[in-house]
Amino acid sequence: MPVFSVTPQCPPPSEEEKYDKIIDEKDKIMTDIKSFDLILTNEKFTLELAKSENNKNIILKLYNNKEKALKYYIRYLNIDDFYNLNNFFRFYQSINELYNLLLDIISKKRYSISIKNSLALLVLEFPMPGEKVIDINFELKEEKAKKEELMEQLYGIVTELTEENKKIKEEINNLKNENKKLKEECNKKNEDNINNQLYNINKELKNLKEENIQIKEKLKLLEENINKKQNIIIKEVKEEKKEKEEKIEKKEKIEKKEEKPKNEIIESSPNSIISTKNEIKTEKAQKKETSEYKIIETPKPKKNVNIEDLFKESKLVKNAEDKKNLVNWLTSVGNISEINLIYRATRDGDDSDTFFEKCSNKGPTISLIKSGNDRVFGGFTKAEWTDKKGKIKLKDDKAFLFSLDNKEKYKILKPDIAISCYPNNYTLVYGNKDDRYGIRLFNNFLEKNNYENLASKVYDAPSDYCLSGHNKFEVQDAEVYQVIFE
Repeated sequence: MPVFSVTPQCPPPSEEEKYDKIIDEKDKIMTDIKSFDLILTNEKFTLELAKSENNKNIILKLYNNKEKALKYYIRYLNIDDFYNLNNFFRFYQSINELYNLLLDIISKKRYSISIKNSLALLVLEFPMPGEKVIDINFELKEEKAKKEELMEQLYGIVTELTEENKKIKEEINNLKNENKKLKEECNKKNEDNINNQLYNINKELKNLKEENIQIKEKLKLLEENINKKQNIIIKEVKEEKKEKEEKIEKKEKIEKKEEKPKNEIIESSPNSIISTKNEIKTEKAQKKETSEYKIIETPKPKKNVNIEDLFKESKLVKNAEDKKNLVNWLTSVGNISEINLIYRATRDGDDSDTFFEKCSNKGPTISLIKSGNDRVFGGFTKAEWTDKKGKIKLKDDKAFLFSLDNKEKYKILKPDIAISCYPNNYTLVYGNKDDRYGIRLFNNFLEKNNYENLASKVYDAPSDYCLSGHNKFEVQDAEVYQVIFE
C-alpha cells in the first residue's frame, strides 16, 4: 500500500494573534496626540491619533470616557502594516506623511466606528481621483488595564487629592485668619466711629445749649425793650390826653366869661366837642401806630396774566385743557407772573451737566416729561435745583407731582425729601434716589430706562405706576419751566 504523508497546515491567525506583535516600550511613548470627541451608543467616546516618540509607529486609540482607566481599544501601525493593509498607502514614504493623511481624514470626520465584542472597527474614507472614495478598515484590539496600573493610577489620584485637601485646609485657615483680622479691624473702626459720633453729638448739644442761652437772653432784652416802649407810649398818650382836656376846659371858661344877654343861654357846640374828641382819638391811634413801628404798604396791583400766553413754547402740553390744569395747579401755590422755558432735552441735551447748568438756582420750576408710551406727567418744586457735588436732599412743602393724562395733582407727603440733586449720575429726581422716590431720570436719560416708584408714599399718588404706567419707562422728551410768582 502506498504511504501518504500529509503536511499539516497552520490555521489562520485568530483575532488576538493578529495583533500580538512585540512592541518596543519606546514605541508606546506617544507624541503629537490629537483627540476627537464622538458619541457612540449614546455615550461619549474619545478617538486619539498619535505617533510614537521614535517615529516608527502610528497609534490609534479609542476609549469610553467613563471607562478610560479600565479598558480601551488600540492599534499600533508601522509603515509595513500600512502597506500590507492596502496598496493605496504605498504612495506615502514615511510615518509622518501617513500621520498627516490620517489626521486630515479624521479632522474632516470622514470616518465611521463600530464596536463588537473585543474589537473596535474604524473605517476611514480616502478620496481617490475622479471623485471616487475608498474605505479602509482599521481594527483596534481591546486592552484592559492591569491591576498594577490601576493601583498606580489610584495611588496618584489619592496623592493628588491629599495634596489638594492640604492646600484647601491651608486656604481655609488663611481665610479664617483674614476674617478674624477683618472683624477686629471692623470692630475697631466701629468703635472709633461711634466715639467720633458721640463726641460730635456732645459738641453739637453743647453748642445748642449755648445758642439756647443766648437766644433766651436776647428774648429777655427784647421783652424789656418792648415793655419800656409800651410804658413810654402809655405815658405820652396820658400826657397828651391831659393836655387836650386842659385846653378844652380853658376854652369853656373863656366862652363863659364873654358878655352875653342875661337871659341867653350859652350853649357849647356839641359838634365841635365831638370833632375835638374824634381828633384826639385819631391822633392817639396815629401816635400808637407810629410808636409800634407799623408800616402800612400799599398793595401792589396784580398783574393780568393771559393763560393763552403760558406754555406757548411747549411741545408736550397737548391742548387747552392741559394748559388750564397746569395753571390751576400752579395758582394754588401763588399768583403767576411769568413762566419761562429754560430747558428742553431734545434741544439742549439729556446729560446731567447740561441739565444742572440750565436749571440750577432758577427758583421755582415745573417739569414736564413725555414717556415712551406718550404719557405726559411731571412735578413742581419751589426748592432750587443745585449743581453742588454730593447727595443733596431738598425740603419743600409746596411740591407736587401731576399727570396730564389722569388730570390729577399729587401733593407732597414727606416734604424733607421733596427733590434730590445728584449731579454725577442723575438729572430730575423727585423724592430720593434710594429706596424712597417718586420719579428718577438718569444722566443721558433719553438713551436709558428710567424709574418710577411711588410705593413709599413720598407723594400722595394712588399706585406705584400711575404716572408713566411702568416701573421702568423710556423718555421721548423733557421740559423745565421757571415759574415766577408775584
